[in-house]
Parts: sequence; structure tokens; C-alpha cells
Amino acid sequence: MTGTSLRGRIQPQNFHRSGDAALRRMVNNTKEFPQIDVLLATYNGEKYLREQIDSILSQTYKNWNLLVRDDGSSDNTIRIIESYRDLVPDRIVVLKDDLGNLGVIRNFSKLLGYSHSDYIMLSDQDDMWLPRKIELTYKKMQDLVKKYGDDVPLLVYTDWKVVDVNLSVISNSGWRYFKVNPRSGKSLAR
Repeated sequence: MTGTSLRGRIQPQNFHRSGDAALRRMVNNTKEFPQIDVLLATYNGEKYLREQIDSILSQTYKNWNLLVRDDGSSDNTIRIIESYRDLVPDRIVVLKDDLGNLGVIRNFSKLLGYSHSDYIMLSDQDDMWLPRKIELTYKKMQDLVKKYGDDVPLLVYTDWKVVDVNLSVISNSGWRYFKVNPRSGKSLAR
């Protein structure tokens, strides 16, 4: 569970199977806004990975790149990632190294080292982002830049919906469901 997670109940557009020119036109219409790197650390994530990548492809904010590093999966995760990269090669970068299984934190750390964007979002492989996630997060960042200046490091984190395996909403707020106070980072559970 990351601070940037926002699983939601949307119907994936199944971009992977469509593979048509309309998808390429949609994701390439991007130069009006700064590039945002979405970092996706994977490990044996074949069960939900397509839904997450489809939800990234469905974003209303279009100027993003997806950087993916797999942590030594033994399932079909790598094949899924490479098939998306082959579909949209100018947007999805698969990082390969001989470092083996680093664990989720070090996997994200490696991805952070590869990103050169001013704006970075972290994505868990079992997330499913609502269509305006990147747009709304970027807008909040811009509000904070206006308030604090662009020479101050900023972090925006979002609430998320808690869903079951069928994406039925259990709770509209992960913060409330898990009794987390986002302002202090402390659990409210007693």
C-alpha cells in the first residue's frame, strides 16, 4: 500500500488486446504538460497487472512515461509488461539488470534512480487508478508549488478505495478503513 495508491472501480478499456492506432494517438497527445514518470515495481503480479497498466493508459493526463522494474518474477509478469511495452514502446520502459530480487523498497529505489522527471508517481502492481488520478495529483502539486515555490521538495499522497477481488468497493477511504491519520502518519487504531 503506497501513499499514491488509489484503487477504484472502473472498467478497464482492455487496451492490451485492442492494440490499435487510436491508442497510440491518445497516449502520444502529450506535449502541453510536464512529463510525469510513473514507477511500477513488479513481482509475480500477473493477476492484477493488466488492470493496472490499462488504468494508467486510461488516464486523462497524457504526458507520462511508465518505468517498470521486475524483481525476479516466476509467473507471466515479465511477458505481460513486455507485451505492453511492445504496444506502446515510446511510453513504457522496462528496466533490466542482474541485481535479482531486491524487495519492494529497493526495487522502487532503483526505479527512482532511473527517473529524470521533475514529477514522479509510485504505482503498486495491484492498484487500479481512477481515470483522473494523474491529472488531480499533478493539479495538487501545482497548487503546492504556487504556495511553497518550485525549489521546495513536495510530496502529494492520496486516499484510496478499498475493494475486494471483484473490485467491489468495501470502503471509499483507505484512511478511514485502516484507521490511518494521513496528517501524522500514525494509526488511529487503539
